[in-house]
Amino acid sequence: TIIMQSSSVFIATIATFVGLNILTLTSGIYLMMGSVLGNSITNLIVSLFTRSKKIRDIRHGFEIALANSLYHFLFIVPFFLIELLFHPFTNLGNNLANSLQGFILLKQVPSIVGFLTNFPVNYFFNLIYNKFIILGLSLVLLFLAIELMAKSILHLFGGRDEAKRIVHKYFDNKYNSFFIGLFLTIILFSTTITISLL
Repeated sequence: TIIMQSSSVFIATIATFVGLNILTLTSGIYLMMGSVLGNSITNLIVSLFTRSKKIRDIRHGFEIALANSLYHFLFIVPFFLIELLFHPFTNLGNNLANSLQGFILLKQVPSIVGFLTNFPVNYFFNLIYNKFIILGLSLVLLFLAIELMAKSILHLFGGRDEAKRIVHKYFDNKYNSFFIGLFLTIILFSTTITISLL
């Protein structure tokens, strides 16, 4: 996750590998927990490289990222130990998969992401045979997408100063902050982008 800069991409990859029986469900659960911690480290790294004219802004960004890291650490460690000792998530996942087998045919649900990405992805795979070049190119495109998304959102709000004014207006209330953070992360598929915007 630290390398990919996106726990969403990493967790989607894990879920795909588990679905294809490349990974076991147990391994997938532990990888997901590690991904959550890796994502919080990514946020700390991003906060250290925030470009701002005011030291206060950099300090606040680091404080938010540090709070995120501590929250994830305090959340993941107990769940990691519970799973390690009692396996409730593995058992729940296995039971749910067994009970739903045959009822849900997800292959029949059209994939919007697949529709938009199949052609360019297949084109690059046919054009470039070296899997390490493909991986490197994928990471560069991911970093580009994260930066482009953050700048696009700032531009949408009318620039950094206007975005700060809006953020301070609506984020003073803790409930607003919670739901706006939730909404932004769902839309952007990235806590890294959400936290770097703050």
